[in-house]
Amino acid sequence: MATFDDEDLQEEEALDGESDDENVGYDYAFVDPGPSDDQMCPICHLVARKACQANCCGKIFCKGCLGKLRQYSDEFKCLICRKMLGKRYFKDKRMEREILHLQIYCTNKNEGC
Repeated sequence: MATFDDEDLQEEEALDGESDDENVGYDYAFVDPGPSDDQMCPICHLVARKACQANCCGKIFCKGCLGKLRQYSDEFKCLICRKMLGKRYFKDKRMEREILHLQIYCTNKNEGC
């Protein structure tokens, strides 16, 4: 078991300036108790990476998923409450800390680690 780190807890970057591997949530095997429903992104259905909170309903999304939503949809609306998002979301550092403190199994667990 280990606590995982996301090395880029740096300043916020532009939403559409992400690499492909940073555009979705964390896909790890989590130690019980695993992530809560509040920590799951409703777009990619994974644990939110670089958690952003919508001001309209308080739902957490991956920063990269919001960027894709904005880039590929005609209207940038919240998927939960259907209100226009615009710039009505923020980086949720408290949730990001909680997520980064979740424990995961070693990625080599299947090889006997």
